[in-house]
Amino acid sequence: NRTKNVLGIEDKSVAAQIAGSVTNSVFFFVLSAPASALVNILGASAVTMPYIGGRYGYAKTNALMLKNLGRYMATVPTRTLKPLVTGHVMQTSFPSIVEGSTLSPLLRKAADKFIEDGDINISMTNDIYDLGERPSSTYTGTTNIIKKILAGPFHQAERMVREVSLLTTFELAHEKFLKEPKTDLRGVVERDANGDPVMRTPDEAFDDAIEEARDIAGMTLGDYVRQMKGRVFTYPGVNVVMQFKQYAIQSAFILLRNHYLAMARPFSSSEIKDFRQQLESSGMPPNIIEQRITEADQYRKELGNESYRRLAGILGMTFLYGGVAALPYFSLGLGTLIKMFAPDDDDEFFDWENWFANYMNSTVGGAAGAIFAKMGM
Repeated sequence: NRTKNVLGIEDKSVAAQIAGSVTNSVFFFVLSAPASALVNILGASAVTMPYIGGRYGYAKTNALMLKNLGRYMATVPTRTLKPLVTGHVMQTSFPSIVEGSTLSPLLRKAADKFIEDGDINISMTNDIYDLGERPSSTYTGTTNIIKKILAGPFHQAERMVREVSLLTTFELAHEKFLKEPKTDLRGVVERDANGDPVMRTPDEAFDDAIEEARDIAGMTLGDYVRQMKGRVFTYPGVNVVMQFKQYAIQSAFILLRNHYLAMARPFSSSEIKDFRQQLESSGMPPNIIEQRITEADQYRKELGNESYRRLAGILGMTFLYGGVAALPYFSLGLGTLIKMFAPDDDDEFFDWENWFANYMNSTVGGAAGAIFAKMGM
């Protein structure tokens, strides 16, 4: 069923062409709102940053993300302003870390790898406009030129986030992988015949860090390569309805998945018990069995704790941007409680969100203000 997707075969049916035209037309209206481009940047700091920070520490993550953002902005004078000032308008380019920044040999190698593998340009904008579906040689004609001009700023907002996120994750992961031994999927350390941990070679650390960066970017920013899409997003007609729901569906999955990992843990204690039985049946010495069980159980708990940190970061950043009303539980949780205790009057419409805003401003805000006033502030 996924053959056409995996092979990247373009759907050229009449229904697909009509659906594509409808999607493009609707997206023109989205592009009329500059705030649409800012959503990508806010989304990265609210979702991608907690994913990286939950694993490598928020302090290191934010410091490195800001450093990479500075690298991105530092390319504006040479790639964007200089061609405009000197009259070489056709040579004007958007800022880019991977193409315009001076990087260390290691980061340059990683940046080239991301470009080569197409990890930089797989934006939702390119996907909606079908600019990522065909070979570049087919991007001809007035229509495609107009598409690229209109989609440029919005694609670049996504591309900037991808560049910053990919390089940040790679740098943190590479540093970690050079210091830590190899592990299997259960978190059990690989050991040689003498029982010593097997460390990664520089090439293995590089490859694993590339995959780590690609995984986190795909989980949080989306992977809009045709081969990676679910089939529901590819059917003509259905994709028109679902196209603009991809972010909402992805965000819902991220929240539900991390709740599951935080509460149920990645794999249950019963699986640890089964793992012990497998080791015992293989005739492994008791001390080695205990060692492996301890490592697996520690890894299980750490992944659960990492999910707690992710949730804290996601909900915390969402609260900073939009307050209580922006949190995903606002309508479902708080709204249900307020409605339960609201006056039971069928003839009068009860606007609970407006009531809540007034309550917070007057009662809660007034109480806080009185406390600060008593403190002499």
